[in-house]
Amino acid sequence: MYLSKSDFNLRVVDIQRCYDLWRSRGAKFITEPRVHPWEKRCYLRDPDGYLIEVGQTTMTATPLELYR
Repeated sequence: MYLSKSDFNLRVVDIQRCYDLWRSRGAKFITEPRVHPWEKRCYLRDPDGYLIEVGQTTMTATPLELYR
């Protein structure tokens, strides 16, 4: 039997706002938003148990600015 691990990563403009909104709608977060050197991030699981990382960059004004 082959088991694979899948992760999903989202980048948002305002992580605290997303965290508060999604939590109020029933999302079950594993962590609260935490500050790391280049970003803020938190984790939750989807209904099937897959890990979802939600992050907000702190290096630039907008999440996609690094890719322009």
